[in-house]
Amino acid sequence: NHRSAIRTARKDLGVRYLLLVDDDAMTRSLVAEALTPYDYAVTSAASANAAHDVLKVVEFDVALIDLNLGRGPNGFDVAHKIKHDYPHTAILIYSNYASAPPGESVRTDLPDYATYLPKSKILEIEVLLSAIQSAIDGTEHPHANWDDALAALTPTQRDVLHQLAQGYTTDQIAKRRHTTRSATEQMLTGIYRRLGISTESGLNARTEAVRQYIDKVGMPTRDE
Repeated sequence: NHRSAIRTARKDLGVRYLLLVDDDAMTRSLVAEALTPYDYAVTSAASANAAHDVLKVVEFDVALIDLNLGRGPNGFDVAHKIKHDYPHTAILIYSNYASAPPGESVRTDLPDYATYLPKSKILEIEVLLSAIQSAIDGTEHPHANWDDALAALTPTQRDVLHQLAQGYTTDQIAKRRHTTRSATEQMLTGIYRRLGISTESGLNARTEAVRQYIDKVGMPTRDE
């Protein structure tokens, strides 16, 4: 269909469209400026109503939403709208809480793949890029069959391991995920640790991680 064709074309171009919903003008400006060098086309909305209007005319890959939008509908209302009307749009919500706020966070109408980020981390670009990618991963692979040690990996780590098994280099993975080489190297280290691959084992960590992936999931088809 038309929307599917748009998503495919954008993926080929390496551009991702992001909706940023925050009532604070300074935050909107700083986040948009920080993401632009990483091939994100950012559209900002200062309220839930403004976000709803934009969603009617633009197909977004991911929505970055502040929970507190001042008077009127809040970030959960925006997320609820996206979940039901635009299921291919990933959701990353954030607020001043260190973790998802009690009470509000138990709403069952949010997708289980929505990602949460403390607002204090919103301008730490590597953290933000990783959180955005984690949200996108959850949307694209909500029913992946991971078991045993692989179940301990986060959605972002699973995607990186998947690309590792496809044969991509660290630099290629960083480019494909719109992040830095340093962030990707840190992600790989975390993957090896969660898979129980010790530096004292004498094994090549990268090779062993791929071996475990193929053993549990099978040989992945390489994306072209």
